Amino acid sequence: MWIILLSLCFIVGGPAMVWADESGGNSYEMELARPVPTVKQVDSSLPVFVPDSEKIEGELFVECSLLVEPIVRRWATEFGSIYPNAKITAVPVDKNFDVARITTRPETHVVLFEGSGSLTVALDGRRGEFSWPVIVGIDRVEIVVHPNNRIKELSVNEFAWIFSEQGASSPALKSEEKVFLEHPRIDDWKELGRTNLPSFAQAPISVYRRQPFTDEDGFIKQQGSGGFWGDGFFGVRDRRADARVVETPDDMIRAVNKDRYGMGYISHSLLSSKVRSVPVKGMPPSVRASAERGSVPYLLNLPSLARPIYLWVTPSGEAARPKLESEFIRFALSLQGQRAMSKEGFFPLPSPIAKIQLGAALRISAPQ
Repeated sequence: MWIILLSLCFIVGGPAMVWADESGGNSYEMELARPVPTVKQVDSSLPVFVPDSEKIEGELFVECSLLVEPIVRRWATEFGSIYPNAKITAVPVDKNFDVARITTRPETHVVLFEGSGSLTVALDGRRGEFSWPVIVGIDRVEIVVHPNNRIKELSVNEFAWIFSEQGASSPALKSEEKVFLEHPRIDDWKELGRTNLPSFAQAPISVYRRQPFTDEDGFIKQQGSGGFWGDGFFGVRDRRADARVVETPDDMIRAVNKDRYGMGYISHSLLSSKVRSVPVKGMPPSVRASAERGSVPYLLNLPSLARPIYLWVTPSGEAARPKLESEFIRFALSLQGQRAMSKEGFFPLPSPIAKIQLGAALRISAPQ
C-alpha cells in the first residue's frame, strides 16, 4: 500500500533538497521565473498519459484536505480505468497541512493540501517525512463581497489594509515598506474612495475570516502582512482583530451573502452566484526569502493571491520511486490529469512547468 499527500502549502525551514534535469543541471531557471498565468484552459501541449507496459497494481493512499479531495477522487476514477488492478484511495482530513504532515496514517505515502505561507526551502526528509513538494496545479483565493456590491477591484495594498492591523515601522526599512506597514486599517467603505458606492459612504466593512490555523487564514495573513526585515528588525501587519470568524467555506459564503457590507475570501474552486469575487490588482509585499524564485522547481512567479497545489512526497534517494507512485505522479501532470484539475475548479499548469515538476519528482535525492 502507498499513500500520497497532496498539499497547497508554503513552509519555511529545513535543509535544501537536490534536484536536477536530464542534463544533470538546473537549466529551467528562466522558465520558472516567468509569470505563470491562472487560466482555466488546459495546455494542449501537455503530454498525453500513455499506460506503462508493466503491470501496475496495488493501492495508493492520498491524504488530502477537504478542499482538494474532489481532485483526488476524480484522479482515482480516471487512473483506475487505465490500471484496473491499481486503486487510488482518497483519505480526507479536517486539519491544516502542518498537522496532517506529522500525523499521517502509517500507510500514507503522499499528501495533497492547499498552501498557507511562503515556502523557501523544502523540509527535512532525512527521516522519511513528506518533505518534497511537487506542484500539480494552482488555486487562487478570491476576495468575495455581497452579489449586489458594485466595487470593481481592490489594489493589493487595499486588500492588506482591510484584512490586517496597522503595523510598526523602522528607519531601517525602505520608504514603500514603511508606508505599507504604517497605513491605518481600513474600516469603512468610504475610505476606498469609490464613486460607484454612494450608498456605502457611511457603512463599515464587515470583514470575515476563517478560523486561526486553517490554511486559508494562514495564507491570507501571509499575503497581507508584508513581513519586512531591517537591521535587527522585523516589521509585519497582524491579522485583523475584529474580523468575524467563520468555520467553513460554506459558512463564509452564507455570511457574506447575508451581509450587504460583508467581505471575505474563499477558494476559486468554491465560487458561487451567492457571492461576487473582486479582483485584487498588483503583487503583495514579498517576505524576503533566502531562496529566489527560479532557482528551485517549487517556487513559481504567481499572480496575487494565487498559490500552488503541492503533492508532498518523500525523498526517493538513489532508488527509483515505487512504480505505482511514479505512475500516479506522471498521470497527475499529464494532459488527462490537468484536465481533471480544471474540471474541479482549479487552474492547470502550463506544459513547461508540468515537465519541470515531473522531472524533479522522479529525480530528487535526500538532503545534502
